[in-house]
Amino acid sequence: MSRTNNALPACGQYVFGFSTGHVGTTTLSARDTYADGAMTLLSDVAFFFEPDHREKAIVKKHGLSIAEQEDHVRNVYLKELSQSLGTRKARVCVDLSHFTLLYFDGLIRVMRAERLPFKLVRIHRDAMEAARSFNGHFMVGYRPSDAPESLQLSVDANLSKTFSALEMGLYAADETEAQWRKILREWSSGLILTCTWAEYPPLGLNFIDECVRPIAHFLGLNTSWRVLNNRPHNNPIESKAQFYNDVALLMLYHSKMCKASKTYQWMGQTLPSGQALWNRQFNATTSFRQVSEKDNMLRRAWCTMETRN
Repeated sequence: MSRTNNALPACGQYVFGFSTGHVGTTTLSARDTYADGAMTLLSDVAFFFEPDHREKAIVKKHGLSIAEQEDHVRNVYLKELSQSLGTRKARVCVDLSHFTLLYFDGLIRVMRAERLPFKLVRIHRDAMEAARSFNGHFMVGYRPSDAPESLQLSVDANLSKTFSALEMGLYAADETEAQWRKILREWSSGLILTCTWAEYPPLGLNFIDECVRPIAHFLGLNTSWRVLNNRPHNNPIESKAQFYNDVALLMLYHSKMCKASKTYQWMGQTLPSGQALWNRQFNATTSFRQVSEKDNMLRRAWCTMETRN
């Protein structure tokens, strides 16, 4: 039953992001990234970034029950949005940050219970790049040490202790995608935009063209000239040594996960780490989107062979 809250933010519509973090959300959440569009004025859009970061306990809120998630959304998250807005009314309220990962099921339930219109944006970045950007420092995100019942890719606690900082980042990317697929199964309706970008040159997935422009269009806005001139998130082409090192590190992680998670055994090849490995192995001849069914069978067979060792 809906518990109408008079303190709900004065937003005509909500747009929420879903990502690991470190995928360009700071840029994507900045007002300066956008300009007036044909459908929407920039002044009618309110942007938020990690609005409940001031609650220090948020970093400890892993594996919350649905009831606890809903409670956090109503009594912390939405109140923070209301306080930030003040007396202002916004046509669209946008939060593309990743703190909502820990209570996303509860967030959607509250939105539906209150009959508040919302859209979702799934932001992907090459898993190896995202994992490296964390550099082992995780505040909010999925961890293999979280309660097993809250995870899609649960692994043995002893094995998770052997994960390197990079492997923890790869796991976070994979679990985030597995959680997203769970959300899609449970909440199949609604407006959703998915964008993918990478600094890895062979993929040709530029941040501006693949994510900034589509998200601006999704919001009814245009892209600001400041961002177009700045061209953030562009790195030089990686060396051959780094390329081969990345393949080796991804294969080591893949081997561990094949042995540790039955769910990973049948879906790992389509998860972010599997795509990152596949793209690097076949970057000279084909892309992930073009691999044949025979190639996919070989990938599944390889994971099966890993579990027999």
